[in-house]
Amino acid sequence: MSVWLLVRRALTTHRGAAVLLAVVVGVGAFLGAAAPRWVGERLDDTLRGTVTAAGPAAQLSARDARQVQPADFDRELSLLDSGASADLRSLLGEGRWSTSTGARGFVTQNGAQVDDGQRPRMVNVRAPDDLAGRVRVVDGELPATVTSAPGPGGDASLVDAVVTAEVAEALRLEVGDTLAFERAGAADDLAPVEPGAVPGLRVTGVIEPLDPDDPLWADARTALVPDLGVPGSEPRITTGTVLTDPTLVATWAAATADRFDTEWHVPLEADALTSAILDRVTAELRQLAGGGMWSSGLITTLEAYPAQRAAAEGVVGFGIVSFAALCGALVLLSSRLLAERRADEVALARTRGAADGRLARLLALDAAVVAVPPAVVGAAAATVAVDGPGGWAGPALAAGLVLVAVAAVPVMALRARSNAAGIDARPDVAAVRPSPRRLVLEAAAVALAGLGLWLAGTRQPGAGIDPVVSLAPILVAGATGLVIFRALPHLVRAVLPPLRRARTLTPFLALARTARTPGHAVLPVIALLVAIGVAAFGGTVQASVERAREVSSWESVGADALIRSDVIRVDSGVVESLPGADAVAAGYLFTNQRPVNLDNGRSAGVDVLAVDIDAWQAVTSGAPELPAALAALTGPTASGAPAALITGNIDVVDVGDQLEVTIGDATTTVEVAESTGDVPGTDQGIALVVPLDQVAAALPPWPDVIYVAGDVDDDQVAAALGVDPSEVTLRTDVLATSSSDVVLDTVLDVFQVVTAASAVLAAAAAVLALAVGDRGRQHGLSILRTLGLTARQSAVLTASDVVPICVLAAVAGIGVGTATGLVTAGAVDLPALSGVLVGGTATVPDLPSAVVAAAAVLAAVLVAVAVSVVVGRRARLGSVLRAGEPT
Repeated sequence: MSVWLLVRRALTTHRGAAVLLAVVVGVGAFLGAAAPRWVGERLDDTLRGTVTAAGPAAQLSARDARQVQPADFDRELSLLDSGASADLRSLLGEGRWSTSTGARGFVTQNGAQVDDGQRPRMVNVRAPDDLAGRVRVVDGELPATVTSAPGPGGDASLVDAVVTAEVAEALRLEVGDTLAFERAGAADDLAPVEPGAVPGLRVTGVIEPLDPDDPLWADARTALVPDLGVPGSEPRITTGTVLTDPTLVATWAAATADRFDTEWHVPLEADALTSAILDRVTAELRQLAGGGMWSSGLITTLEAYPAQRAAAEGVVGFGIVSFAALCGALVLLSSRLLAERRADEVALARTRGAADGRLARLLALDAAVVAVPPAVVGAAAATVAVDGPGGWAGPALAAGLVLVAVAAVPVMALRARSNAAGIDARPDVAAVRPSPRRLVLEAAAVALAGLGLWLAGTRQPGAGIDPVVSLAPILVAGATGLVIFRALPHLVRAVLPPLRRARTLTPFLALARTARTPGHAVLPVIALLVAIGVAAFGGTVQASVERAREVSSWESVGADALIRSDVIRVDSGVVESLPGADAVAAGYLFTNQRPVNLDNGRSAGVDVLAVDIDAWQAVTSGAPELPAALAALTGPTASGAPAALITGNIDVVDVGDQLEVTIGDATTTVEVAESTGDVPGTDQGIALVVPLDQVAAALPPWPDVIYVAGDVDDDQVAAALGVDPSEVTLRTDVLATSSSDVVLDTVLDVFQVVTAASAVLAAAAAVLALAVGDRGRQHGLSILRTLGLTARQSAVLTASDVVPICVLAAVAGIGVGTATGLVTAGAVDLPALSGVLVGGTATVPDLPSAVVAAAAVLAAVLVAVAVSVVVGRRARLGSVLRAGEPT
């Protein structure tokens, strides 16, 4: 009989187990090949998303002052395109340019001059490259001509221009008005110049933008929203922008020889940017920026992206390795089922003199016939169905599953000890004591896992996938599973004596079956531990980043709301009772002070911010940790003097120096406890922050800085204090801004998918483990049914096979998985990944994620037990037991 005929007969006889192994291998190959492609595509999308999120920075920009010649402007764009490499040229979008006169004072000359009083007006004339394609005419018409208007000194050229309704209202312009300009730089002299020296403007229409998000309106910033000037400045000047055609502005240039400010902007298309050309494009952009004319705000972002991408790969690499381990566990369980079905044939062949080597080759061929075709189909289907970069990881995972099946089936079948009934040799009588060799191997595995975890904990955060960090949680899960598996009989033995005296045998039998859990039951335990580890790791990364973002927002704002204004003029009662405020702290800013350094006698000009420290502490009571500035201000000093902070770089003051601060009639001595980059409430530059009680005698009646705790509304707070809403900074707004990170958000989304898939695979492993022992279980239960076993007792005994060990694994896994997640997350370069974490920031455990993953797997196990109980009830005793069989 040929070998292939033997293989066909064997697989036909045990087609259920063979089909299950084929399905598991095929699905595993598909998932194994698809996961790296899917993850790679998601990570590639982060590069494009990062460029898109950069907004206006994702462009090449240039600015120059020259006379208006539209042909020259287009030529600059052509030179950029022709000089760029093929990589950079593929990113260049359609360039645009616009030219501007700069703001000039003017008067309206349309029969009666407008009296401006103390609100002089200035207008900026801007000429974009395609005005007609960017605006819609509401009243009048677009610029078309340059006309001449008679004047006392001769004819003056009038350039047609259009204006938005907002600017027209602010500058008090109407369609048909003519504007006469001053000479450049004569903003304080409103007398018109000689006609003809500087062309005027004629307002021909009122327009509105076709697309308010058009980049043109970022260039012409005061075309949509006029600048009403700075409150308190005299005279307060109103400035707006009018638009005209470039060819018309050329008349102005010819008459005045003015050099207009010209801007070029070329967007960089995110869709064309890939990781393959990233380094070359970044280098070329840097070279262009070094040339002097062109620049891009995207250079810094692109230079930081590789480190962020590498950190992301390190995080998701752990998920992929765990995913592969779970697929391997499923293949091992399926192989165990097929090997169990083949055990009778192997035993019969041995009694007839078949050598183990020949049997092993035949069983390996069986496994290859079952596993190779679905693995090829699964991997091919993943290539077709899932977009993403190819690589060795996907095919390697698919091939690895085939090798696991081909190696596992012969090993498991040859080691199986079977009898004629095809069940294990009385596993219900006593637990088989493991051999010394096996105990040594298991002890070595535990030691290896401990070593791997220690190495992962000592690794410095680095870039890319770290094999030690990725494999350590898998090794720890395997070691924990072995420990649980070996400890379970001893735990059961401790509670068995009281049950021997019970009136019912069901609890005793259930625990006895639990104590004699077969060896393959360690696989679902390990799968469950891996799934919990994945959930704990992903949750730890997310919790750590969220906490870091929270801490960063408190460091930036110092409160739930920060008000910084020099025009607060309300009573202290109003400040203390701001709407929605739970606590309020006030600060007073004294500009241009000169504290004296008592250690070297030198002084320097600084701004002094005096803050109520106790009230500020009350404001920050809801922070995850005390802001660094406040922590330094409340800490002890070497001299015993009150602590102070210095911001910015100053040569005459070092940390530990004592400063004598004199403000009005108040003089105090403070010690510089820390030098920091910024303190909420201070301006950019050098400032000294001191406790308020040290300069209480010099305090003005109104504060300049207010820190607020509570759920406040910026508009309500601004209205209560009489300040502009823009002077109110909410911590929630800062937090929302820092929470927008394309790479990090993608990694967290990927891990949510990996966590869910891991829980499903772990549950499938538990279900398979239940199916592997189903034949022996049903045989034993059928014998007990002949002795009066009830359906309820049958359910308890069925559950005892997998539920206790899974519950024990879940409880242990929550602690072990969380601890392992903390260690491995600490070895990943989270600062590079998140952009908000800093070196030394502690990782934060996330117990809920581990608990949810464990609960989901246990729920699936209970469902599988219920199904097995229902199937067992329907089984006929005659189909399981044979006449004359010993019981």
